[in-house]
Amino acid sequence: MSRPIAWQRAPLSADVKKILVIKIKYIGDVVLAVPALRALRARHPHAEIHVLTADDAAHGLRHLPWLTRVWALPRTRGKLRLADTLPMLRALRRERFDASVDLVGNDRGAYLSRFIGAPRRLGVVVTDAGSPLLAKLMYNELIDDPDTTRHQSIRDYYILQAWDIPQPTDWEAEVRADPALATTAAEWLPGNPVLLHVSTSQVKKEWASASWIELGQRLVAAKQPVVFSSGASPREQKLLEPLRAAGFTCLPPTPGLDLFIAILARPRLFICGDTAPLHLAGGLGVPTIGLFGATSADCWAPQGAKHVALQGAPCVCSGHWRECQQAQPCLQALTPAAVMAHVSGV
Repeated sequence: MSRPIAWQRAPLSADVKKILVIKIKYIGDVVLAVPALRALRARHPHAEIHVLTADDAAHGLRHLPWLTRVWALPRTRGKLRLADTLPMLRALRRERFDASVDLVGNDRGAYLSRFIGAPRRLGVVVTDAGSPLLAKLMYNELIDDPDTTRHQSIRDYYILQAWDIPQPTDWEAEVRADPALATTAAEWLPGNPVLLHVSTSQVKKEWASASWIELGQRLVAAKQPVVFSSGASPREQKLLEPLRAAGFTCLPPTPGLDLFIAILARPRLFICGDTAPLHLAGGLGVPTIGLFGATSADCWAPQGAKHVALQGAPCVCSGHWRECQQAQPCLQALTPAAVMAHVSGV
């Protein structure tokens, strides 16, 4: 017998005043929640809608004018930052939210929901993370874990069905760059080139340097101006060395994520693996070509007609990149010629 959509289903009152959405995840995951946030805003146009997310992910939301406030939770992987976190949590509790929803459903979100203390606390019962008993103790409204084969934006919206929020009419993400940085961004990235971002947070999701070089050469031959970029870490910056040696222009590390987002708003086309910049560029309205290997394009690709998602060879790791043990990641089956075939169409 199939499980019910929600364990408890009750619409929010039309005159609800304050709603908190909790999503403590990486920046790309948070950007993909924007369609669900827009649907919540459309249903409650006069309510304050606040979002609590990790400090780095907050950059993807903070300039959206229809959000009341984005709360950036200090977070350092492997460290407990109570001295930085507790003052913010007390401030959130003083807001006296009418309702909160946790879009992730892990232990962290459950504890945050309970501490902040909204009278209505919607949460997810996740079968492979956290404790169902903990969820029952920390939330007072529950919904089953969304189907993991669905796109992440749809999974986020699915949770809001417990409040009878109508389905979004638009599944595209939305990001706004800081307008005060537009001039500086133009100095960093003049014109409107094709921007190719070579790094991700995981080596298994990165395309080979030889493939990037060949794609760059094909673009130059097609009279397309080309610039390469990478993440700021030493490992990611090192990936640009073969591109520089091949004669390509490469962006230096940018001093801050807000400036990098402003730069991402400038290219005529952005090509990248499955990583945060892909979702930021897509949310900024820049056409993208996403290269997917150990993660599923069906679940994570930017949505909309401007965006192309290319999937690598079939592989047992597909959708489970943390367990990938393949010596040759399936992403490497994508060829520069296959990517180039989509350049003129976006």
